[in-house]
Amino acid sequence: MTPNSELNTFGSVLTFAVHLEDTARTFYEGLSGRVAHPFSQDLLKELAEGNRKRRELLERTRRENVVEMILERISGLDRGEYDIELSNAPDKDDASNAKVAVELEERMRMFYTESANKTRFLPEVSRTLDKLARNSAEREARLKAL
Repeated sequence: MTPNSELNTFGSVLTFAVHLEDTARTFYEGLSGRVAHPFSQDLLKELAEGNRKRRELLERTRRENVVEMILERISGLDRGEYDIELSNAPDKDDASNAKVAVELEERMRMFYTESANKTRFLPEVSRTLDKLARNSAEREARLKAL
């Protein structure tokens, strides 16, 4: 684990979370323009919009907890465990993209679950991260059902 890969502050955790939401939104928006089935298009657009809203929630959480973020250190979170490369994913076939989407939601769920556990000292933040973990689990299940 390199020093740059460890998410060891509240700010770095939320910055990485925003990065994940932006990555997922871009991925889903790109896919929604490629799939032929209207149901899949609608789901992908819904997921992308959900990522936009989740990003806003994270930004609001960061603003409202700015004082606490300075005081506490976090350990045991490595961005390499949760980050996923999606730059060329929309060029893959639909079955491959579906697998990538499931993996993305799974990694996001794992990240939010671990982050919530590591931020129990900030109850409001931890609750927000738990909520995002549950939401990612729901999204993952929806994608697996396709």
